Amino acid sequence: MSKFSEIDKIIAYENNINYWQDDELDYVGSLVENFQDEDWKELKSSWSSRSDVWKERCAQVLNYRPCDESLEILCQMLDSTNPNLVMNVITSLRSFGQEYEKSKYLRLSTLANAEMALRSSEVRQDWKDEYSVELRALFS
Repeated sequence: MSKFSEIDKIIAYENNINYWQDDELDYVGSLVENFQDEDWKELKSSWSSRSDVWKERCAQVLNYRPCDESLEILCQMLDSTNPNLVMNVITSLRSFGQEYEKSKYLRLSTLANAEMALRSSEVRQDWKDEYSVELRALFS
């Protein structure tokens, strides 16, 4: 079984958030760390058709392997109207160093979509403000 197939199966199982964070997150992250070219191809071709929860969890683990492939997918995920996904993407992008040229994957329309998603989120206003500042920093 490919590493992508394994994480796809684990992420698709919608267990409670505590189980995901306590027991599965680091394990799935370790699988992403060892992705091969074929795994990245499978992920790139399929992530957009998955459930919102699947996408949110995927965004949480892509920072375990900071590389152009994970960066490209995270930047595509920013185009979402799902505020939880946008916040998970921003959190993951924090771990990418300056050596990664984020701007080659970002479009200005993505900024507007992501900001709209953040505004619609039900999180505290100070968190929305913090995420908005980080989001704008990605585009500067």
